[in-house]
Amino acid sequence: MSEIHSSPTKVNPKRVRLVMNDGNEVIGSIDTLATKMSYYPSMAKALDKKGVIDLEVGAYAYPYDNK
Repeated sequence: MSEIHSSPTKVNPKRVRLVMNDGNEVIGSIDTLATKMSYYPSMAKALDKKGVIDLEVGAYAYPYDNK
């Protein structure tokens, strides 16, 4: 990862956004991110394009152009 940003919301004040070296972003809660990051390699590999891997509630991914 190249950057870590605090990205709180009203629903989740502990939300963070990680900018990864491979061009993807990860969104998650600081409380559960360490555990859920184990999903990152397979989810990043499954993306056809660079995008966002959302680990905040559950785990899903979408390319940047679907934001």
